[in-house]
Amino acid sequence: MLNHHFSRICFSIFVLLLAGLGELKAQINNPIALFCDRNIYLSGENIYFNCIIDSLSNAENTVIYLDLVSASGFQLNGKKYLVKRSNSLESSFQIPDNLASGSYFLRTYTRQNRNFGQENFAALPIKIINIHKQPITAYSNYKAVKPSYSSNNICKDFSIKTLNDSIAKNDSTTIYLDLNSSEKKYRQISVSVVPEKSVFFCDSCEIRGEAASESLFSNESVGIHIDGKIIDQNTKQGIKNANLFLSYPNKKNIFPSYTDSLGKFSINIPHYQESGKLILALEERNSQINPEFQINKEFEQIPDFMAFPEFLSSESEADLFLKMAQNAQINGIFGKNQLYRDSLNSFQAGFYGKDDISIFLSDYISLPSLTDYFTEIDLDVKLDKSNGQLNFRIKGEQAELAFYKPLVLVDYVFVNNTSELRNISPVLISHIEVVNSLYLKGEFIFGGIINFITKANDFGGLKFSESTITFDYDFIINPTHEEINIPQSKPDARNTLFWQSFSVNGRLWEEKITLKTGQTSGNFLIYVQLLDADGNISYAFKNITIY
Repeated sequence: MLNHHFSRICFSIFVLLLAGLGELKAQINNPIALFCDRNIYLSGENIYFNCIIDSLSNAENTVIYLDLVSASGFQLNGKKYLVKRSNSLESSFQIPDNLASGSYFLRTYTRQNRNFGQENFAALPIKIINIHKQPITAYSNYKAVKPSYSSNNICKDFSIKTLNDSIAKNDSTTIYLDLNSSEKKYRQISVSVVPEKSVFFCDSCEIRGEAASESLFSNESVGIHIDGKIIDQNTKQGIKNANLFLSYPNKKNIFPSYTDSLGKFSINIPHYQESGKLILALEERNSQINPEFQINKEFEQIPDFMAFPEFLSSESEADLFLKMAQNAQINGIFGKNQLYRDSLNSFQAGFYGKDDISIFLSDYISLPSLTDYFTEIDLDVKLDKSNGQLNFRIKGEQAELAFYKPLVLVDYVFVNNTSELRNISPVLISHIEVVNSLYLKGEFIFGGIINFITKANDFGGLKFSESTITFDYDFIINPTHEEINIPQSKPDARNTLFWQSFSVNGRLWEEKITLKTGQTSGNFLIYVQLLDADGNISYAFKNITIY
């Protein structure tokens, strides 16, 4: 008996240590840096970006959040990207076609960054031009700052050479890049070739916002976190110690969890790579409870203060806008060229794998009610009716099946009120999948699984109670890099002629790249952004002319 209690105490201490370690890890702020191909874009264009996270373990994954915030206080929810066991992500973000002209901040951050305030985010000021919409203006509590087309942070250790400074349209040339540093170590280099006036600098541009107060955001190394709170609308108090079931029918998976003493919950789900509907159900224990689901916002709130670049077009910018707009019209006719495409996960089997028993109702005499099959026919599933509920039990060799309730699903979605199954017509059921042994899912033990699979995958008209909500959710983007090969029959109307990032991790580095020019003439800029080992950013430039 003594050994038993000692083991329980040791286990409790171990759990507390793990919880403390997780909280400590959430308080580690990993600085983040952001590079883009340029600073001026048209609505509908792709922003090519490179995001670098400092001090991230090579054995650790994390999720990067990227969004847009306008000078008028409008927030455009962006995308989530998975950084797989590396410190860098290179991808693209498409600007919506209907976005208004104006000054914006492109923000990127992890959940852990949200614990330290928005000053710890990486935020780049950009201008977006929509030739069909008037520019938005800043609110009075935000500040407008005059940008510059030059920077004082020039990297003297970096050189750019070309065979010719003047290059013909629809031609190619070689660019030689060389880093030779005697002191500093560099981590990352991003290179782009863009129209000359599409890059500006704004050292006094900034965003500020308070750190997370109530929630402590942890790293999403093993999955995405969906968290929030459930309150009883009658008492306005959190519903504590209640079981929750988050279902994702597209992936045939379910994630059980529970609320804490304040009614808060946090559910960890895998790094899926698509969008779909999630269904969150609260297990009904008390019919008097009127639950309200409060799901936390995925993206950070609007900053408390922002200093934006002025949205004032100089004569040179006006010429730039015109050429970029002409290219956009050509791309609209002949199709856009993309460096990155989003890849999705392939089809997956259900979370429990292959079922032990498949029950096909068509193998039996037709009965008027779904419940009649369990009471009138000797199946591997028993059914008891008490207090208006349908209580299922699964036959099996394990005696423990009598002590644990089975997990009852319809099309992989948790059923919190089994009496509603009476309303499903048997003719709508394809078959019933049964797992006839104890099943461990997360911290929950179930007395097997009963999953009603409908023919149309539409829950058979099942009406979910007020303890269930459905919401759309965007998961991870997994970009794949593709070379742009433009056929001769199609005009080359790119505004960004080249974009690529390189991991350096040293003092010496050299690279030779091939630049293919397009059909647009004018002054272009070879734009190099460098991140050193201390997190400082510097730049290198070279002007070229395309005729």
